[in-house]
Amino acid sequence: AYHPITGSAGYELVNQLDPSDVGIIAARDAVNLLSAKKPPSGSLTVIADPSISGLLAHEVMGHASEGDEIVKRRSFLTDAVGKIVASELITMVDDGTIKGAYGSIPFDSEGTPSSRTVIIEKGVYKGYMHNLETATIMGVEPTGNGRAQDFNRRVWVRMTNTFFESGDWGLDEIISDTKEGILAMKAISGMEDPVGGGFESRALMGYTIENGEKKDLIRSFTLTGNALEILKTVDAVSKDFKLDGGFCGKGEEDWVPVTTGGAYLRAKIIVGGG
Repeated sequence: AYHPITGSAGYELVNQLDPSDVGIIAARDAVNLLSAKKPPSGSLTVIADPSISGLLAHEVMGHASEGDEIVKRRSFLTDAVGKIVASELITMVDDGTIKGAYGSIPFDSEGTPSSRTVIIEKGVYKGYMHNLETATIMGVEPTGNGRAQDFNRRVWVRMTNTFFESGDWGLDEIISDTKEGILAMKAISGMEDPVGGGFESRALMGYTIENGEKKDLIRSFTLTGNALEILKTVDAVSKDFKLDGGFCGKGEEDWVPVTTGGAYLRAKIIVGGG
């Protein structure tokens, strides 16, 4: 089990924590998972926590929205601008200006100021992320997403903080409104598929939901499906919002700090048992 704490800050980020509290949360989950039940499988109603919805935003929708994939026409979102690609409850953003977030930057590696780029707005695809080169090719303004790992690495179009914006539901409301399904928690891996639009994520743990109540703790399982098909089934988005920091690789495995996350989403997703 794990319990992450991330952000862009000095050592005050550590000073604000009680290591005992962090350790207790991770240890409790690890011990509880020893007796967790086998997860169900099939096409199920899934409430995805921010770590999992964030993987959907980053690994599939995000990488496929990077301008260098678009100009090479190797993204499934090429020519998607203006089209309905998701439920009207879905707004997806890449925002490098969020104070304290791990993927925030004042300007990108080409000197373009960081910005808030709306990729999907109420289900409609709005546009791509760009560096100077791809913006020039497509005749648009750069978005501050030209990022390099360091001074002697290539500049790629890269994400910053990529997430689904919050909605109107409380998490408890979503659970109580769910007749049957699962709550998927704590992503431990994800797959990048900007060409085909496939989604795959492995969740560390979750709970079954029966008649609006959390029931059995379930052990690790896989979530998969087509990203656009999943997003079109979203019928609830939470007010609860969380960003998790990490690193994203691209090209010759050049790494930059990013965050993913956002809101809890309820959608239809294919679940594979652990």
